[in-house]
Amino acid sequence: MQIANNNIILTGAASGIGHELLLALLQFEQVNILAVDQHTITEVHPQLITLQADLSKQEGINQTFALALQKWTHIDLFIANAGYGYCETLGEPNWEKISHIFSLNVFSPIYALQKMKEQPQHKPFGMVIVSSAMAHLGIPGYALYAATKAALDRFEETYHFEKNPGDYIGMVYPVATQTHFFSTINNTAHIPYPIQSPRHVAQTIIRGILNNTRHIYPSRLFYVFSLPLRIFHFLASPYQYYYKRLLGQAR
Repeated sequence: MQIANNNIILTGAASGIGHELLLALLQFEQVNILAVDQHTITEVHPQLITLQADLSKQEGINQTFALALQKWTHIDLFIANAGYGYCETLGEPNWEKISHIFSLNVFSPIYALQKMKEQPQHKPFGMVIVSSAMAHLGIPGYALYAATKAALDRFEETYHFEKNPGDYIGMVYPVATQTHFFSTINNTAHIPYPIQSPRHVAQTIIRGILNNTRHIYPSRLFYVFSLPLRIFHFLASPYQYYYKRLLGQAR
């Protein structure tokens, strides 16, 4: 998968991992980027188009693709970085809240992949979806968030056998990252270890795209730890019970 000379859509580009990805992508030659976020994107560049849209809704995705195909003949790469999360217990019944997080974290990237497949001039394309380490290891306080990331993980595992030859699909599994999401958590004990910078995660994603890496793990420590977990899941219990205790103390 190339980055230079490509037309790229990047979501969640206003801050965090998305903003670092935007800065990194702009370093490549002849790259055209449509950066999308629900908040205003302040970056200015001659090869950058920005769009403020709600990607948890079908209309937001449709608006994004309409603008991209108005400017370009095709889209080479879609990076689905936008996501919603929170750290809290499940709480009272709230259908709207459940629908919102699944709409942005799960429905949006899957629908975007369908839109990539139906481009007027079909050619091999790339799709990168930012999932989470919690797709493999759930942590108390993140049940609903982890459920959305696990759904993406199972989707990619199955779709890998359905995709067209030449298409690239990459899944990213960051550990806790120093972004606005975690800055809203009052008790830092709820931020799961290890923690990485958004710049490191972005650089790892760029390397993964260039190397056609199917599963991108920004944390080597988590990757090594996750291998035995696939067989011996009980090894994660002390880690999970530790955060369960911290969550109970915060109530």
